[in-house]
Amino acid sequence: MIDILKRKLLIRYALILFGVSLFIFCGGYAAYRIISKNVIFSSLYDYLQEEIFEFRQNADALSVKPERVAVAARNNALHFFSYGFLNGKMLRLEQPEGDAGNQLTEKVSRWDKPDGKITVIKVKSNGQRWRFLALSESWTDEENGRNYQVVALLNITPYIYITHRYKSYGLVVVCVLCLLSLLAASLLANNAVKPIAEAYRRQKEFVSDASHELKTPLSVLLTYTEILQKQPQNKTALQVMRDETKNMSDLVENLLALTRLENIKKITGQEQNVSKILFPLTEQLNAVHHQRTEPATAVCPENITVKMAEQHLKRLLTILLDNAFKYTPEDKKIKVCVSTDEHKTKITVTDEGIGIKADDLPHIFERFYRVDKGRNRQKGGFGLGLSLAQDIVQKYQGQIKVKSQEGKGTSFIVLLPH
Repeated sequence: MIDILKRKLLIRYALILFGVSLFIFCGGYAAYRIISKNVIFSSLYDYLQEEIFEFRQNADALSVKPERVAVAARNNALHFFSYGFLNGKMLRLEQPEGDAGNQLTEKVSRWDKPDGKITVIKVKSNGQRWRFLALSESWTDEENGRNYQVVALLNITPYIYITHRYKSYGLVVVCVLCLLSLLAASLLANNAVKPIAEAYRRQKEFVSDASHELKTPLSVLLTYTEILQKQPQNKTALQVMRDETKNMSDLVENLLALTRLENIKKITGQEQNVSKILFPLTEQLNAVHHQRTEPATAVCPENITVKMAEQHLKRLLTILLDNAFKYTPEDKKIKVCVSTDEHKTKITVTDEGIGIKADDLPHIFERFYRVDKGRNRQKGGFGLGLSLAQDIVQKYQGQIKVKSQEGKGTSFIVLLPH
């Protein structure tokens, strides 16, 4: 139980920590993109205004002698470039040197983008990719009727590379965050379950110690009660004492069995022939309930085996059969069927008894849960049997299921791996 709780806490803490870490990482990336874009756009706009001012001052001189400047710029560094037009003719240009600059100039010479809208221009030269952001502004001189236009560009290739690298490293970062989240969640889960585990350990020790202390006096009391019961005048009172003592002995045995199971970390067993345990057990219980007009029957091929400790298999079958005897009228059938396939062995205990209410079905495997709270313990027990049966089955990586219809009977199905 503690291990299950620890796993649940581990998963929950890991998901929370990973979610928070991923949110911070994605938030940082989004903030980086937003801030860098705002800075780049603002810088490009400011540069455009400077170039417009300069072009206004030098337009007349440039109309006589156009200016062409080739800048030794690399694609891994941010750099500004500009182009000036007069009546559609390029008078001033500042471009990267080499083939990349020539391609850029050719594309800008056919510029038809609207003013004020940032445009991306892509150029590829000598295996290198260039990315430029372009922004333009046009105006008309009303005095002389001339049309002017300035296009400003910014090489953003290094920014693109950084962004792509950020994305590439994102998977590594996510894996690291996941690992760190698991480690942190493991520490938190361990610290969280320590007090619970300690309390649970003390509870198990108490149950184990109390059970051992009660076992001996109960056995003595039961023995002397049976001796005194042979005297007729004491028979009725002593029968009640004997039944209650037997119930307490059964409770102690079940508590001890539960404690032993919980203390076992990994359980293993030898191959057990089911028929050699089932048939004698069925005969024994039929003899105990000899007043029944319809005895229990068992069907089991002789070659079916399960890997389980003998005492666990016997206790499992005893619990299921005893449960059927308790709640099945004397003239109704009780049947045990055992079958097998390639993957599992199936044990089915079916009765035609009173059945279980639909509201009670989800709780019947809970400890100390009894379907009828007012039922006499001589009939209904303490509510530990089915819980113990489930613990036994689960220790051997099996499953136990129940199907029941009130007034028509109940079937318990046990599936055990080979």
